[in-house]
Amino acid sequence: MQPVGLNYSLISKLCFMKKNCLLFFILLFQVRLIAQTTIIVDPDNSGGTNTYSSLREAFDYIKNAASLGDVFLQIAGSTTEPATATLSASGSYTSVTIYPASAGLSIRGNAATGGPLIKLDGAANVIFDGRVNMVGSEPNLTITHENTAQPAITVAQSSDITVHYCNIQGAATAITTGILAFSTPAGNRNITISNNYFTGNSAGRPANGIYALGTAAETNSNFIISNNRFYDLL
Repeated sequence: MQPVGLNYSLISKLCFMKKNCLLFFILLFQVRLIAQTTIIVDPDNSGGTNTYSSLREAFDYIKNAASLGDVFLQIAGSTTEPATATLSASGSYTSVTIYPASAGLSIRGNAATGGPLIKLDGAANVIFDGRVNMVGSEPNLTITHENTAQPAITVAQSSDITVHYCNIQGAATAITTGILAFSTPAGNRNITISNNYFTGNSAGRPANGIYALGTAAETNSNFIISNNRFYDLL
């Protein structure tokens, strides 16, 4: 017999609801714990936790780290890259967003290996956002490669890539490449290139702003190229 005044049906429902609410908050807390990682690139203040002197060093860390979730890579100081900064496919990250912390910052160099300044090789969910702290409409990050044979940025067999609000400079004079180049062995897909400035630099004037190469078997697909400015090309 149930004691008078107690509604066991209501008590059971409340307990069920509390268990589910507790489970929801536990899951939400776990998701927030692995949500994102901030990495800082600053040649003047490197050596601290998740702080590196070049984009290349930061990319190398991302490729070899444990699970980082969504990575926000903040450019806090201008860098001179010693060699190609390569980001490849990795289970360590869900996405990578590169952006400047203040106006007038640059990523520059003349890759000693004869490659591009930046290479995305099998990468996915990568954003170069040249706006300060990803806010506004002004391009404030300059990416400039002074090699006359190689692109500033090469994208190969990658997907879901966005490059916007950047000043991208190169000097490659061959007609088979560009300041930004998409290449084989596999096609690239879901690419957005918007609101950038493409031009030459002190090393010379490039032949092409954007160059895309594919094959019959490995095509490039779903490209959106809009609201970019191209000037001082050959």
